[in-house]
Amino acid sequence: MRGWQRWSVVCLCALMGWPLAATADDAPLALVVLSRHGVRAPTQGADTLARWSARPWPVWTVGRGELSARGAALAETMGRAYGARLGLGLCPKPGEISLYADVDERTRATAAALARGLSAACPPRVVSASGKLDALFHPVKAGVCALDVGKARAAMLATAGGDLARYVDRQAASLVLVQQALGPTPDALCAREGARAPCTLTRLSTHIAPRRDDGHANIALAGGLALASDAAEVLMLDAVERPGYSSAGAPVLSRMLDAHVAAFGLTQWTPYLAQRRGSALLSRLFVELARAGTPGAPRLSVLVGHDTNLANVGALLGARWQAADWPVRATPPAGALVFAVYRGEGGAREVRAEYWAQPLSGLLAGGSDIAPERARVTLNACPHGACDLAALLGSMRRAADPACVP
Repeated sequence: MRGWQRWSVVCLCALMGWPLAATADDAPLALVVLSRHGVRAPTQGADTLARWSARPWPVWTVGRGELSARGAALAETMGRAYGARLGLGLCPKPGEISLYADVDERTRATAAALARGLSAACPPRVVSASGKLDALFHPVKAGVCALDVGKARAAMLATAGGDLARYVDRQAASLVLVQQALGPTPDALCAREGARAPCTLTRLSTHIAPRRDDGHANIALAGGLALASDAAEVLMLDAVERPGYSSAGAPVLSRMLDAHVAAFGLTQWTPYLAQRRGSALLSRLFVELARAGTPGAPRLSVLVGHDTNLANVGALLGARWQAADWPVRATPPAGALVFAVYRGEGGAREVRAEYWAQPLSGLLAGGSDIAPERARVTLNACPHGACDLAALLGSMRRAADPACVP
């Protein structure tokens, strides 16, 4: 039975015979969480960073893309926050918590840190798939469903309003701030991008670039906005990893990250791309939500993936959030899209969508015991952030493509 058919079975079983008890004002019956991994080292190599800027880059004590010790400590704080929200005991009961992580070191290590935060004495087990690629988080790369590059390009252009250059121009202020942080663009980068030196990020052409990942067709963004997006993310990670290292405060870093959000708007939030890449996770969230609060189901179910996963699922649900002092639709390290399930009047389950994130200003100030702030998330099915669970489940089912569900 494929994932799409399983949805209906799980949903029907969970919705029938629902016991009556608490009201929506009580603590949640359950939390279903899609989390990003925590603070990690850049995924780019030193040679790539040197091409971006002649200024020295900080040296990380972990490998490329791996979770740092500070990232783990901050994720532990998030785990404690989840446990406190649900009123979990010092040692969770068997089956009370479900932690599932993508296979990358940073996702598995983040899930382990969440587990320690939930219970230092008896941390719950973290589960991951075997092998080098989990189709749940990467269905296109895994070959579950193919990406039509022509459709993807047309969809990205539609998201840009039909004019990619004008879309990028609207991010000029963000690109200028990133440029100031990087310093003068190296001549070799100008030449690589087909521009005459001296050049700036705002003068580098942005274009859509087809590519192949693990032998499968995919698509990305290249040029000025793509470079600014990647650089802004690295600058933020460097600043959070080393409080006091960056002279830029939270407002400036947040403004830089607008470039990252804008690039993701094209590459991850575009509906066609989001559906191909996000339907598998949406299916899993559907299953977790359909059983949330029912006898024998976990009180807390956490999926630990990547910022791309959060963007894809957010797009499919028509989500909008602004967490603390981060940009709108930003996906901070260890931040999460949280579905809190309650029992409403008459016994029907209700759900409230929230985005949990530790404030950027707090992360820059240092320390690891930084409580997350909870922001309301509006969804197509829940325009005020809360709605009947059945309505959200119906919206999820309509949004996903069953061909992309393993």
